[in-house]
Amino acid sequence: GEKEVHQKEQDSLHIERENFLLKIFQQEEGTVTEKQKKALFPEMKCGFFFVMKLVDGKDADRLKQQIERLSPFQSITVQNGNYVVSLFVSTKEQSKLDSLLLAKKLQTLYENSLWIGIGYSYSLVGQLYKSYHEALQTLHVLKKNKRVHYSLPLLTEMKADGVNGEELFFPLIQGDFQTAWMITKELLDEVDQTELYV
Repeated sequence: GEKEVHQKEQDSLHIERENFLLKIFQQEEGTVTEKQKKALFPEMKCGFFFVMKLVDGKDADRLKQQIERLSPFQSITVQNGNYVVSLFVSTKEQSKLDSLLLAKKLQTLYENSLWIGIGYSYSLVGQLYKSYHEALQTLHVLKKNKRVHYSLPLLTEMKADGVNGEELFFPLIQGDFQTAWMITKELLDEVDQTELYV
């Protein structure tokens, strides 16, 4: 009946979206087009990646479900070797804090058994792979340092005028948004302040 037809359509859309995701991070140059993006994610203004690793490597399916449940964004998640990779699709210009807050919620669920590298958001389809690589590199840095479980590249790499990521991270993780907010504002001066809200 109609229901089955609809289900088939949903399934094939899901598969196409997964393929879209795989192509992005396998970075087959030019294989992912604006046209595909429009067909698969018509509302998409920009996208960004999470690359995640579960400490015991199990239960990627549960993680997928949690992401779907918690994410304010449309998302597509695949398992890639030891990693779980998600592309988040935002219908508005992306605030960095939205992605940090989502990571914090996920990490809270998993306590210390989940690492999350977060990539910046990009509006051009041809640049989405950058977000994947940023997330992947960040994940490697986090696993080496073993202190903080989720981060944007900014906070692991950047020493903005002597403000380093850890100064921001510890207040954020402890839920001290006031302090974190002041430091965030310092770090993100170059970003339009009106976009940033907690």
